[in-house]
Amino acid sequence: MFKEARSVAEGLEIDWANPLAHAMGTAGGTQPKVHCERFPDGTFRVRRSPAKAGKSVACVVKFDCTGEFAGRIDHETKIEASYLEMARECGLRVSEFELVSREGRDHLVLKRFDRTWEGAVHMHSLWGLAHASAGSRVHDYEFLHRAVLRLTGNAQEMAECFGRMAFNILSCNQDDHSKQHAFLFDGRAWQLAPAFDLTFSPNPTLGHAMPLSGNPSPAHKDLLAFARKMDVPNGGEILERIQTVLSSVKSYLDKNQVPDRIAERVVEGISRKGNEQ
Repeated sequence: MFKEARSVAEGLEIDWANPLAHAMGTAGGTQPKVHCERFPDGTFRVRRSPAKAGKSVACVVKFDCTGEFAGRIDHETKIEASYLEMARECGLRVSEFELVSREGRDHLVLKRFDRTWEGAVHMHSLWGLAHASAGSRVHDYEFLHRAVLRLTGNAQEMAECFGRMAFNILSCNQDDHSKQHAFLFDGRAWQLAPAFDLTFSPNPTLGHAMPLSGNPSPAHKDLLAFARKMDVPNGGEILERIQTVLSSVKSYLDKNQVPDRIAERVVEGISRKGNEQ
C-alpha cells in the first residue's frame, strides 16, 4: 500500500479502478495515506463496501515517507504519534492510534471517528460549516470557540476546544487550520470530533494559520486573557497541565524512536515557545 500511495503523491499515472487509488483520493492532505479496514488478523484491506459488525475497524493509515520527499520533516508518523500521546496525557480527546512497522517503516494507524459498522457519522469541518474559500486564513481561534459554543452550548466542549488551541500553540503546530477542527452529530447533539493532525509544524514567517484575536504568534499571557474573555472553565489549570506535559516532550519522542537530530529541533521549538510570556 505504501508504494502505491506514494505514487499518487508523486503524481505518477495510476489505475483509478484500483481501490487503493479510490481510498487515496478520499483521504486528502499532502501526506500519502489510505482509508482502509483493519481486520482481527492484523491485515489491512481497502474496501468499497461497509464492513460487517465486529469483522473489522475503519482506519486511516498515514505512511512513513522518511527520505522520500524533499522539504518535509522525516519521521512524521513517529512525531505525530508522540503528539497524540501528549495530547491524550493533557486530557484531550484523540482517536485510537498505533504505530505499525512494515519493511523498516513505521506507519501511523488511526481509528476513524467518522465511521461505525452501521455507516458514516455525520461530520462537518469548521472550514465546511463556514463555507470558506480554498486557502482561506480568515478563521481564527475565537471563531472556532464561538462555533463550539453555538453548536454544543456545552462548557466542557469549550474547555476541550481551549485545551486543543493551547496545545497547538504551545507545541508549535502552526499549520493548525479550520479544516483540522471538526464536529460530529449523533442525531441528537453536536460535539467536537477527536483532535487530529497534531504534529510539529513551525512557520516562523506567517505564524499560526489560525490567529488568536488577530495575533499569529500568541504567548502564554494571551491564552490566559482569552480564557477569561470566553469564560473557559479552569483555563489556568488546563494551561498548566499542557505546559507540564510538553516539558517532557523528549521522553515521548524517545519512546517512539524519533532520531535525536529531529527530536532536538522539536524540543527547541517547544522550549522557545514556552519561554514566550
